[in-house]
Amino acid sequence: MTLIKNKKKGFSIKLRIYSSFLLFGFLFLLTAFVVMATVYKTRVMALHIATVVDPSIKRLEDLHNIMLHSKIYSTNWVYLEDMQNDKDSLLKIHSSRYQQIKTNLYQLSDKWLSPENADSLESVLVSCDTILAAQKKVMQLLQSPADYDNPLQQSTAKEIILNTVIPQTDVVTNTLCLIVSKERLIKIEEEEMLEAAFKKLWIIILSSIIGIVFLSVILSKYLTGIIVKPIKQIKSIVDGLALGVTDKITYKYQQNEIGEMVAAVNNLSDRLRYTAFFAKNVGERNYEVPFEPLSDEDVLGKSLVIMRDNLSSMDEGLNQSQHIAKLGNWEWDFKTDKISWSDELYVIFGKDRSDFTPSLDTVIQHIHPDDKNDALSQFDECLRNSKAFSLECRFIIDGTVKYIFAQVNVTVDETSELNKLFGIIQDITERVQKDYEIKKFNKRFHSLSEATNDLVWDWDLTTEEVWWNKNFFKAFNFNPEKGVPALNEWTMKLHPDDKDKVVERLRSIRRSGIESWQDEFRYIKTDGEWGTALDRAYVLKDNLGKPVRIIGAIQDISVRKKAEQETVNSERRYRQIVETAQEGIWLIDENNYTVFVNRKMCEMLEYSAEELTGKLAYDLVDETEIEYVSEQIKRRKAGMAEHHELIFRSKNGKEVWTYVSTNPVVDENGVYRGALAMVTDITTRKQQDELLKKHEASLELKNRELRQKNRELEQFAYIASHDLQEPLRTVHSFSSQLQKQYSGQLDDLAKKYLFFIQQGSERMKTLITDLLDYSRIGRQKELKTIDCNELIENVIADLHTAIQESQVEIQKENLPVVNGYSTEMKQLFQNLISNAIKFRKKEVAPKVQICSQPINGGWEFSVKDNGIGIAEEHNERIFVIFQRLHSRSEYEGTGIGLSHCKKIVELHGGKIWVNSRPGEGSSFHFTILENNN
Repeated sequence: MTLIKNKKKGFSIKLRIYSSFLLFGFLFLLTAFVVMATVYKTRVMALHIATVVDPSIKRLEDLHNIMLHSKIYSTNWVYLEDMQNDKDSLLKIHSSRYQQIKTNLYQLSDKWLSPENADSLESVLVSCDTILAAQKKVMQLLQSPADYDNPLQQSTAKEIILNTVIPQTDVVTNTLCLIVSKERLIKIEEEEMLEAAFKKLWIIILSSIIGIVFLSVILSKYLTGIIVKPIKQIKSIVDGLALGVTDKITYKYQQNEIGEMVAAVNNLSDRLRYTAFFAKNVGERNYEVPFEPLSDEDVLGKSLVIMRDNLSSMDEGLNQSQHIAKLGNWEWDFKTDKISWSDELYVIFGKDRSDFTPSLDTVIQHIHPDDKNDALSQFDECLRNSKAFSLECRFIIDGTVKYIFAQVNVTVDETSELNKLFGIIQDITERVQKDYEIKKFNKRFHSLSEATNDLVWDWDLTTEEVWWNKNFFKAFNFNPEKGVPALNEWTMKLHPDDKDKVVERLRSIRRSGIESWQDEFRYIKTDGEWGTALDRAYVLKDNLGKPVRIIGAIQDISVRKKAEQETVNSERRYRQIVETAQEGIWLIDENNYTVFVNRKMCEMLEYSAEELTGKLAYDLVDETEIEYVSEQIKRRKAGMAEHHELIFRSKNGKEVWTYVSTNPVVDENGVYRGALAMVTDITTRKQQDELLKKHEASLELKNRELRQKNRELEQFAYIASHDLQEPLRTVHSFSSQLQKQYSGQLDDLAKKYLFFIQQGSERMKTLITDLLDYSRIGRQKELKTIDCNELIENVIADLHTAIQESQVEIQKENLPVVNGYSTEMKQLFQNLISNAIKFRKKEVAPKVQICSQPINGGWEFSVKDNGIGIAEEHNERIFVIFQRLHSRSEYEGTGIGLSHCKKIVELHGGKIWVNSRPGEGSSFHFTILENNN
């Protein structure tokens, strides 16, 4: 190995790299500082333009505009009275716009760079306040149209506009224009400064980039020269080590990091050569060669030591394994004629290694006489034909018969001559004895399985053989003569939903470690129906815990499962009925504790079923009911079933009224075990009863008040019929005398006035008469049976004159007999027929048709005409008292007739309405109830 020459150590590579990075870092920080300073300055200028200069110019222009507009609007306020839009705009300027702009300008002017502009703005805003104050005075002077007719107020307002508003507004707007111009100049200057700063920033950035790139190229070339070339030298050394060359290193290095790496590689070469020497001895099973790992970090050395120890342990473990398995191996070398045994073979033959030499005769003399000929025959054939063989035979060793398994293998040389015999001999006495016991057990097992009704099966996991008893073939419809069916054939008989589960269970036996299982599955029976089977099995294991056999029995439980399912269905139906019942179900035990409640009971008491279960019966009822419930429970214990009302208290303290039907619950011996209650919530009915009582009391009070009002109305009718009509008769009498006695002395105007007096008094008299009739409706207390046919004939007779004059044709069907008030009913038909005559068409012959039809609980009448008709929007209005659709010059009347009709119909418990269109006539409908008390 070439020696390493020491040289004076210079700067390390690490220090040189650190220095390069420090230089880069300094340049970067310097550039960043300059860039950040420039960026900050430009940001401040841009922010000032965006947040101060531009908004200030905008607000100054807005102020300029609103001052011009306010001058125009205030001038129009004075000279143009009808310019309401200008007035509204001026009010809006005064109420909000001016104050908002003024506030914004005060805030912005604090940040202006020009104090002169700020002072000018202050002066402008003072002038603006003066102008707006003058405009307000103008608006106060001319608020209403009357103010414009006042010469003094008009003159004062014009003087304010001409002397104050217009001249001062001109001064303010000129000043604002000057301020805006100065601010625009400031903005231009700042934008030019901002542009110059950006150019400076780009120059700095480009210069820094160029400098960094140039410096990077220089440093890269320098570092490449001091690092890459030495690393290539180290690579050549490592490549030599990979080829097994460990003693050829020719590189002479200086004392830096690369030089230290070369020295480490040289040291590695020496250590690998020593490690290879130790590994060669371990491979030759020479465990006595001394070796220690070169260091705590020597992974290869430690691995070789572990491998040596493991190989030694494996050789020892092989001997132990042979002892456990009672298996020994031997070898016969024909060239040396030497026979060697393993330790366990000495044990099998009961020999001591120290005083016994293995030989072929020793083996032959221990073979059982009955098996010796066959064993020797196979051994001779092996020697003649160089053919391996194996056999089981009996040996007699120390007077004891042992069962031996022997296997012999051969090796030949290049001339096909026997070179060596080797093999194993295993004592299998215990296995043979166990096989005998198993055969005896199987015989007994098969006899028992044939005697049972179950489907018995036996699965040998070592041979994969399966045995079934005859019941299996019968139950699954297999032919015994064809042998045991394959697993997939049997699983085809299983229900599709159960097949995968059963197959997975069988396949998991070896890995799951279970000792037994019990499972259910469905299968297709011979009659084509699905049956249910219970499969029980037990797993047999060998000495090592490995499953070797499974014995099981399958029992048909179809009848039992069907009964269980019927029980489940019955219980489900019962629970569905109980839970969906609209009555509460409450069950208590003999100690009065709640044991069951249904959903409805929980809803009534606002508890959950869990909260109610276990509660005493007394805890659920109202305090006033506890003594009563105690008595009821005693009656239940006596075997009595009863129905009664009971008040419960809900979880939230709400009173719950119920109707309860209770029955005692007894066991098979007639002993009382509790009570079952059907609980109906009657809280709403109770509340309605209470409400009905209150309504009845209130109705009685209103009836008393109504009777009092009726008495007062009768008194009013009396006053109206006497006290009000008397003055009217006086007016009418004297006006008639005045007309008779002084008619010749009155001019036409006086006669006209006199006619109006007489006509007005007549209308007043008619109106009072109608009001009296309206008030008297319903005063008749006795209901009578009314023949509507006879009633209509009486009405036609009363209207004979009007009918003759108008030539109206009246048609009526056969009308019913009803219960009602005869006077009111006559007035009802008379008003409707009179209206049909009054509102007839001039060019059409009038026609009135009266019909009726039965309805539920009464009759519906209709009176149809072919008159002028009514617009749809007036269909409700015509039934309101004093409502008229035409002037008195067109049609006479007071507008009270149809309101009479409505009141009469409602008195009979019915309703009235009209169907009509202008020019198509009208059809009035009303109903009269049979029971209209």
